[in-house]
Amino acid sequence: LLAAGTFGVGKSFLLINYALQQLEQGKINKIVYVPNNAFNENSREIGALPGDLLEKELIHMGPLVDIVGSMYVEQMVGRGEVEVVPVSVMRGRSFNNSIIIVNEAQNLTEDHIKLLIARCGGDNTRIFFDGDIKQADSHIFRNKNGLKLLSKLKDSPVFGKIFGTVRLKNIERSLTAQAAAYLDEN
Repeated sequence: LLAAGTFGVGKSFLLINYALQQLEQGKINKIVYVPNNAFNENSREIGALPGDLLEKELIHMGPLVDIVGSMYVEQMVGRGEVEVVPVSVMRGRSFNNSIIIVNEAQNLTEDHIKLLIARCGGDNTRIFFDGDIKQADSHIFRNKNGLKLLSKLKDSPVFGKIFGTVRLKNIERSLTAQAAAYLDEN
């Protein structure tokens, strides 16, 4: 599933809440969270962070942290209900009975998208991408954007049956946040 739309329309919110509901109802064993793959373009990098994988990636898991809180994310990771897997270490993995959430997927190339889709190991594994191509953080992601490739699946007679796209339009954040969309349009 691809959830598309501009910032603030609720892409991550809806996908994460759905995955949390599926987990709570016992319909999946875990959520595999693939954090944002890039820093914001033209901003400073924060350097090497100390700590384990979760401590390093927690800052890139904003939508999940915003919904349940960082302490609860840590508890879910400890119980094996959430696994954090950056794109850089995804090769060779296979996930069963899971929902894979790929956050800020506009920061993925075509090769990244194929790599991530290939991680779906069983029939009860689903993969959700959220993103907005206009928010890609590098020329690499704008030129060979994986979301453009992903949207081709809807045209396939075989894969069109298992692939869906949702485009959200209304910005649900504050009036102040909506001003950014106005600035983008004008």
